Amino acid sequence: MIKQPKGKKKKMTKKTILYLLTLLLFYILEYVLGFFLTKGFTNLLLKIEPKNYLLNFNISLILSKLLIFFLVLFLISKIKIKNLIRYSKIDYKLVIFSLVIGLGYFIINRYIFDANFKMNIKPDAYNSSLLYLSGAIVIGPIYEEVLYRGIGFEFLKSTGISDAVIIIFTSLVFGLIHLPDLDAVFGTFALGLICSICYLKTRNIIYPICIHAFYNFLMFNII
Repeated sequence: MIKQPKGKKKKMTKKTILYLLTLLLFYILEYVLGFFLTKGFTNLLLKIEPKNYLLNFNISLILSKLLIFFLVLFLISKIKIKNLIRYSKIDYKLVIFSLVIGLGYFIINRYIFDANFKMNIKPDAYNSSLLYLSGAIVIGPIYEEVLYRGIGFEFLKSTGISDAVIIIFTSLVFGLIHLPDLDAVFGTFALGLICSICYLKTRNIIYPICIHAFYNFLMFNII
């Protein structure tokens, strides 16, 4: 058995760390940009409608995510990186299976570990509005799955990093962006693992989105 030279092994390790740090920097920039965009939009809308902060904040959050999402897609098209967002013909049996996975994780997380993300949401009529639904069930899952299970996963995959490292790293960062709520961090980290494994097996971003969206639908007590 031929042994790999030690110097080459160290070089590959350094490259791996560099790739991970590059992706981490991308996520940090995305988070910071989202924070300032949301804050800016909220302050602007408060000048128009100062009495409804919650409504203004959620509109701003959706606008910032949409703006960043299309900005990222634009940059990807310019640098000509292929296959960063994989999707194919939908298999409805897999869609149903994804919904079952989302339901199963919801039951485990909610009734076994007693997690309740609703504690950060004020219970008012707005929670059942179309705007809230679009943010929690449509825009949020698509945005986060494309960034973490799509772009992040495929970028690291193209560098030769192992699937296990990719799954743990992207899921960990996905969990950490939900700080300071520790329940949310652990819950989304586990959700990230589930969605990453699903994406690895199917290589179709549609199914992790289904898991994520249905889980949010259940977790935020919309039904």
